[in-house]
Amino acid sequence: MRLGKKGFTLIEILIVVVIIAVVLSVSIPFSMNLYKRYAASLDAERLLILVIQIQREAFLTGEEIYIKAVDGVLYANDKAWPILDKSDEKNQNPQLAAYVSMERPVMFFNNGTTNGGTIDIYAREIKYTVEITAPLGNIAMN
Repeated sequence: MRLGKKGFTLIEILIVVVIIAVVLSVSIPFSMNLYKRYAASLDAERLLILVIQIQREAFLTGEEIYIKAVDGVLYANDKAWPILDKSDEKNQNPQLAAYVSMERPVMFFNNGTTNGGTIDIYAREIKYTVEITAPLGNIAMN
């Protein structure tokens, strides 16, 4: 009989490895889905910030600015504002990170009001909606 038994048996080590493998097999897919939703929300928020900046510019400059969506790209007074995928900064031809669609153009008037409307954003297979309420132009994303 040995009194100074030290260390773990092979069975104990294998049980610990199996437990760690089970925990990782459950948590990694959940974490990847969480990251995908986070990245999509960042792309949608970039568009939300752009719309807010356009609204502010219309008020400060006294110009009327209309926004519309053509082929998934947001246009403000016929100037394209694509939301591009910035995950690979070395890529010279980045793809669209968010596809934008609108039922009708939204107009921001020079006095700070708007005709209102909605902008649908499809980012990484997740849909977000930006609502612009008339007449005061409150902007919110759902």
